[in-house]
Amino acid sequence: MELSGPGTSIHSTSKNNTYAYLSGTSMATPHVSAVAGLLWMQFPTCTNQQIRNVLAKTSKAVEGNYDCTENTGFGVVQAVDAYDVLSRGDCGGFLNSTSSKGGCQQLDKYSISCTSSSNCDDNDPCTIDSCESGMCVSQINCSNCGKSEIVKVDIRPDLYPYEVTWEITKNNVNIIAGGPYAEAKLYSTSKCVDVGSYEFTIYDTYGDGICCVEGNGSYNITVGTTAIKSGGSFEWSESTNFTINPSTLPPTSPCKKYEKNLLIQFKPDKFSKRQNNFLIHKQNWAKTGWKLIKKIQPSSSSELMTYHICLKKWACHRFRITDKKKNGICCENGGGWYNVHWGDEKLDHDPFIDGYAQTITFGNCD
Repeated sequence: MELSGPGTSIHSTSKNNTYAYLSGTSMATPHVSAVAGLLWMQFPTCTNQQIRNVLAKTSKAVEGNYDCTENTGFGVVQAVDAYDVLSRGDCGGFLNSTSSKGGCQQLDKYSISCTSSSNCDDNDPCTIDSCESGMCVSQINCSNCGKSEIVKVDIRPDLYPYEVTWEITKNNVNIIAGGPYAEAKLYSTSKCVDVGSYEFTIYDTYGDGICCVEGNGSYNITVGTTAIKSGGSFEWSESTNFTINPSTLPPTSPCKKYEKNLLIQFKPDKFSKRQNNFLIHKQNWAKTGWKLIKKIQPSSSSELMTYHICLKKWACHRFRITDKKKNGICCENGGGWYNVHWGDEKLDHDPFIDGYAQTITFGNCD
């Protein structure tokens, strides 16, 4: 769903030269189509894509929900508001031609005209965003955000795209998801992910898959340049497991036999030099408190930094990153990130998006 229109108790023409009050999508669809047609008649130099995007941008949220939803899309079309926006003369600031994503994905950075790369920043530290010839262009670079590999999912639904959804999970936590879709065309989703074991599952609510009863739909999963799975013929669902292995880590500093290397990789945001600290603690022998054994202040505000620290294997340790402004290192002031490795093990943590501090406990802490 992308746009809504009045569809309940609509005074409509009926049989035998009479009128009746009718409800349903057959009532709502003509409202949206008529508004789109009238606007295009008034602003013929704008393309159908631009008219469509302006309708979405100016729609009225349903029941106070200001997010685009599966049931009502961006909201109810507002003819006057859309007309006012188009009257400015720039077709709403939208590109005259762009990839039509449909549904709640229709409006994004890549549908808007840009004048500088800052207009294109999508707050994703894994992408390099730039403005080229008035159009936002985005490239995924996993080294920018400390992730290991790109997972790409290509889905071409059958003739009933709204029946199709999919997800990729890690330890039963949703990492990426897609659908339901608006059209029977190719949709591509890419995301940088970490090392670990994952499960891809595709669903069809009617139980006939996406090929080949009602059209020749298909799906493909790729990790980097390696094809993981292709398919389309299933019933209610189909699952595939895959693993992303760690890439080569930077050389480690030599440690003594009773020590292990702690590797910290840190890509700062714009203000990390003044705001961030790394604190390394060791738990005392009674396990009742922590002793600070190392404090690090980043030396740069832009470059990727790597730190090696030798710590005793037998002890319980704590890594703590702090931010004075309490807004984390991503994504308000740039796409900062960090990774922590204890020997060959990469320690799991959530992105440091907001808050004063984030803590990881590791070592012999039982």
